Amino acid sequence: MGEAFDTYEQFRKGLVARFPHRFWSPPEGFARFIEIVRKVAEEEATHPSRVTVAQIKAWGLYSRFINLFGGHLSKIRELASTGLPAPDAEERASAKTRNRVRLSNAVMSEVWIRDGGKCVECSSTEDLEFDHVIPFSKGGSSTSENLRILCRQCNRKRGAHL
Repeated sequence: MGEAFDTYEQFRKGLVARFPHRFWSPPEGFARFIEIVRKVAEEEATHPSRVTVAQIKAWGLYSRFINLFGGHLSKIRELASTGLPAPDAEERASAKTRNRVRLSNAVMSEVWIRDGGKCVECSSTEDLEFDHVIPFSKGGSSTSENLRILCRQCNRKRGAHL
């Protein structure tokens, strides 16, 4: 990708103890931050327009986020998405051919109780989502047997794969 991401990777791997002097200083710091967010989001199969504060924290960029963007996630999403195709354009087109039915409270409660109210992959209790084991886009049903709880990060890693 670029020099900023390479420096970030070295820091993340513990090869350097800190970032170079003035690495995060505006205006270059804004561009570096956006470059890093784009690359890490790509690695996690997340569209930059869907990056969350929890992800920024997990990536070790939270203090820079607050300093550079004052906690305004919308600007990061906008800048990091510039020039990229809209997220899930293909999924939206295929979803139009089948009407998605809203999950009933009974089904969601059954899955919640069965899965213990936590991600079945990593046991996280934050940013939980209902996931189709067989993706809806691939013909999966919205029954309790085909649903499970995943955290947002595990769900994004999986995507629409079986």
